[in-house]
Amino acid sequence: MLIVCILLEDGLTSRLSPASTVVILCYYFSSLWLIWKSSVQAGSVAGTVTGTLIGLVLLPAFASYFSRIERARAFAQVYCAVTAVLSASSAITMLLAIGGFTIKLLTFPIGTWSASLLFPFTTTVSQVSFFGFYFDRFTGIGREPGWMGMHSALAWTLWPHAFRGSLVSRVGRFACIAGVLTSGSTAGFGVFVVAVAMSLLISRRRSEGALRGYSRIVFGGAALGIAAWLAVFAPQYGLQAKQSVNSDSLEGRALATDAGLRALTEFSLGEQSFILTPNVNLIAGASVTGWPFFVLSVLGLLLPLAFVSHKGAALPPLVVIFLTMLLAQPIGGSHGVYILVMLVCAVADGDATRGVLWRGSHPTWAESSLANHRL
Repeated sequence: MLIVCILLEDGLTSRLSPASTVVILCYYFSSLWLIWKSSVQAGSVAGTVTGTLIGLVLLPAFASYFSRIERARAFAQVYCAVTAVLSASSAITMLLAIGGFTIKLLTFPIGTWSASLLFPFTTTVSQVSFFGFYFDRFTGIGREPGWMGMHSALAWTLWPHAFRGSLVSRVGRFACIAGVLTSGSTAGFGVFVVAVAMSLLISRRRSEGALRGYSRIVFGGAALGIAAWLAVFAPQYGLQAKQSVNSDSLEGRALATDAGLRALTEFSLGEQSFILTPNVNLIAGASVTGWPFFVLSVLGLLLPLAFVSHKGAALPPLVVIFLTMLLAQPIGGSHGVYILVMLVCAVADGDATRGVLWRGSHPTWAESSLANHRL
């Protein structure tokens, strides 16, 4: 219904931003590659074609919707607010669990898994050990905890560009941190601390003096170093802690990633893999999908940054998405990832013209670009 409303309102007259156009083209050519590869290797073409057709409807529709920056900002506000509310719920659920109260409201299937809804409205599919206690891992709007770690980190980086700096909005942003922690995702935690450090490094104010700018760079660089240390050695969330708790999972991911790296260095076009889960991340998936799909996917995630007016606003959120796909989650069939990339770019473009936007106007991407040129 949303797609129909968008097309009826904008038709084919909306001028898509260059960033959205790049995302759509990269998705299109990467999907064509998978279709051709499946047909040559006598694989299942029907599923790939169906997924491609869905993407070729969804992505242009959302790109058209985001072409008006005010609508993109409103969408980002809803996305961040929903993520914050669900993250706050997960924090409440964890606090109740610490007190010995776990209230299960219902159980429902997610694919081949069984998920539970806990009070107040926390969804979970598994548990994690945390300093001797077992807690339910937060899944939220993701299909598994690792995805929710990405969504929480992404909402945290998007927050200052979607909302004004009110007390309520700051509380909501803080709640997103709870979502990262309660997801129990090692990758989500690592990506989050990198995003925080990067935000400190590039968050420059117009009135910033030379000394303050130098201090920001020094502290930002130190924060990146601390982020790298935390990603490896942080209690419960670092790679070292993960290895002691769930070594089988890490070993499987390491084998799959190693196979993907070999495929990339050998410029393999992809072949049948004997690894149980070859598509655990974008690198690992290269052993099956080939280097062309890897390159096109990376371009679809990062190249749009070159066409964004306010690159400082877009970089941390795009890094969250890119690192999650590169190291932790499969990108195949994940249309929502590309939609989030287009959303980030649209909000960053709007951030460059915030003085115009907050006065209540509704410029398109083209109009905001013209305003930037005049400035």
